[in-house]
Amino acid sequence: MFAGFAHLNGLQRSLIEKERVAEEVRQAELELIVNVQIQFFLLLQSRRDLRYVHESIRRIRTQLEAAESFVDVGVAPYVNVLQNKVELAQAREQRILTENTIRTCEIQLNQYLGYAPNEKVTYAGALEEYPQKVE
Repeated sequence: MFAGFAHLNGLQRSLIEKERVAEEVRQAELELIVNVQIQFFLLLQSRRDLRYVHESIRRIRTQLEAAESFVDVGVAPYVNVLQNKVELAQAREQRILTENTIRTCEIQLNQYLGYAPNEKVTYAGALEEYPQKVE
Protein backbone atom coordinates (compact mmCIF):
# COMPACT_ATOMS: atom_id res chain seq x y z
CA MET A 1 0.00 0.00 0.00
CA PHE A 2 2.81 2.41 0.87
CA ALA A 3 4.55 1.51 -2.37
CA GLY A 4 1.34 2.31 -4.26
CA PHE A 5 1.04 5.75 -2.59
CA ALA A 6 4.70 6.46 -3.30
CA HIS A 7 4.16 5.46 -6.90
CA LEU A 8 1.05 7.69 -7.15
CA ASN A 9 2.92 10.55 -5.51
CA GLY A 10 5.77 10.16 -8.01
CA LEU A 11 3.28 10.17 -10.88
CA GLN A 12 1.62 13.33 -9.61
CA ARG A 13 4.99 15.04 -9.23
CA SER A 14 5.90 14.06 -12.77
CA LEU A 15 2.65 15.51 -14.11
CA ILE A 16 3.21 18.75 -12.20
CA GLU A 17 6.80 18.93 -13.48
CA LYS A 18 5.57 18.38 -17.04
CA GLU A 19 3.07 21.23 -16.67
CA ARG A 20 5.75 23.49 -15.15
CA VAL A 21 8.12 22.85 -18.05
CA ALA A 22 5.32 23.48 -20.57
CA GLU A 23 4.59 26.82 -18.88
CA GLU A 24 8.28 27.75 -18.95
CA VAL A 25 8.31 27.06 -22.68
CA ARG A 26 5.19 29.19 -23.14
CA GLN A 27 6.76 32.00 -21.11
CA ALA A 28 9.91 31.85 -23.26
CA GLU A 29 7.79 32.03 -26.41
CA LEU A 30 5.92 35.07 -25.08
CA GLU A 31 9.20 36.77 -24.13
CA LEU A 32 10.51 36.15 -27.64
CA ILE A 33 7.36 37.66 -29.14
CA VAL A 34 7.70 40.74 -26.95
CA ASN A 35 11.39 41.11 -27.80
CA VAL A 36 10.66 40.86 -31.54
CA GLN A 37 7.93 43.48 -31.25
CA ILE A 38 10.17 45.83 -29.28
CA GLN A 39 13.07 45.47 -31.72
CA PHE A 40 10.78 45.99 -34.70
CA PHE A 41 9.34 49.11 -33.09
CA LEU A 42 12.86 50.42 -32.41
CA LEU A 43 13.77 49.68 -36.03
CA LEU A 44 10.78 51.67 -37.28
CA GLN A 45 11.63 54.55 -34.93
CA SER A 46 15.23 54.58 -36.12
CA ARG A 47 14.17 54.59 -39.76
CA ARG A 48 11.90 57.55 -39.07
CA ASP A 49 14.74 59.32 -37.25
CA LEU A 50 17.01 58.68 -40.24
CA ARG A 51 14.52 60.40 -42.54
CA TYR A 52 14.51 63.40 -40.18
CA VAL A 53 18.30 63.46 -40.10
CA HIS A 54 18.51 63.40 -43.91
CA GLU A 55 16.07 66.31 -44.06
CA SER A 56 18.13 68.17 -41.46
CA ILE A 57 21.33 67.63 -43.44
CA ARG A 58 19.64 68.94 -46.58
CA ARG A 59 18.39 72.02 -44.70
CA ILE A 60 21.79 72.73 -43.10
CA ARG A 61 23.55 72.43 -46.48
CA THR A 62 21.16 75.04 -47.89
CA GLN A 63 21.87 77.31 -44.91
CA LEU A 64 25.62 76.78 -45.36
CA GLU A 65 25.45 77.74 -49.02
CA ALA A 66 23.46 80.86 -48.14
CA ALA A 67 25.92 81.78 -45.37
CA GLU A 68 28.86 81.33 -47.72
CA SER A 69 27.14 83.55 -50.29
CA PHE A 70 26.53 86.25 -47.69
CA VAL A 71 30.17 86.09 -46.57
CA ASP A 72 31.37 86.34 -50.20
CA VAL A 73 29.51 89.63 -50.68
CA GLY A 74 30.49 90.90 -47.22
CA VAL A 75 27.00 90.96 -45.70
CA ALA A 76 27.56 88.43 -42.90
CA PRO A 77 30.49 87.38 -40.69
CA TYR A 78 32.42 84.20 -41.42
CA VAL A 79 31.40 82.80 -38.03
CA ASN A 80 28.00 81.96 -39.57
CA VAL A 81 29.71 79.68 -42.08
CA LEU A 82 31.68 78.00 -39.31
CA GLN A 83 28.55 77.53 -37.22
CA ASN A 84 26.74 75.90 -40.15
CA LYS A 85 29.71 73.62 -40.78
CA VAL A 86 29.63 72.50 -37.15
CA GLU A 87 25.89 71.85 -37.38
CA LEU A 88 26.42 69.87 -40.59
CA ALA A 89 29.13 67.76 -38.96
CA GLN A 90 26.85 67.08 -35.99
CA ALA A 91 23.99 66.09 -38.29
CA ARG A 92 26.29 63.74 -40.20
CA GLU A 93 27.41 62.20 -36.91
CA GLN A 94 23.76 61.71 -35.96
CA ARG A 95 23.15 60.05 -39.33
CA ILE A 96 25.97 57.57 -38.68
CA LEU A 97 24.67 56.81 -35.17
CA THR A 98 21.14 56.28 -36.50
CA GLU A 99 22.36 54.02 -39.31
CA ASN A 100 24.27 51.97 -36.72
CA THR A 101 21.14 51.72 -34.57
CA ILE A 102 19.16 50.49 -37.58
CA ARG A 103 21.75 47.84 -38.36
CA THR A 104 21.86 46.75 -34.71
CA CYS A 105 18.07 46.36 -34.67
CA GLU A 106 18.17 44.33 -37.88
CA ILE A 107 20.86 42.02 -36.50
CA GLN A 108 18.93 41.57 -33.26
CA LEU A 109 15.74 40.78 -35.18
CA ASN A 110 17.63 38.27 -37.32
CA GLN A 111 18.86 36.52 -34.19
CA TYR A 112 15.41 36.47 -32.61
CA LEU A 113 13.86 35.07 -35.80
CA GLY A 114 16.54 32.47 -36.42
CA TYR A 115 18.35 34.07 -39.35
CA ALA A 116 22.10 34.54 -39.63
CA PRO A 117 23.18 37.96 -38.29
CA ASN A 118 24.51 39.09 -41.68
CA GLU A 119 21.63 37.67 -43.71
CA LYS A 120 19.77 40.42 -45.53
CA VAL A 121 16.13 40.27 -44.46
CA THR A 122 13.66 42.96 -45.50
CA TYR A 123 11.70 44.27 -42.54
CA ALA A 124 8.90 46.28 -44.13
CA GLY A 125 6.81 48.93 -42.50
CA ALA A 126 6.81 52.52 -41.37
CA LEU A 127 6.03 53.94 -37.97
CA GLU A 128 3.41 56.24 -39.46
CA GLU A 129 1.39 53.23 -40.63
CA TYR A 130 0.62 52.19 -37.05
CA PRO A 131 -1.98 53.84 -34.84
CA GLN A 132 -0.83 56.00 -31.95
CA LYS A 133 -1.63 53.14 -29.57
CA VAL A 134 0.12 49.92 -30.47
CA GLU A 135 -1.42 46.92 -28.74
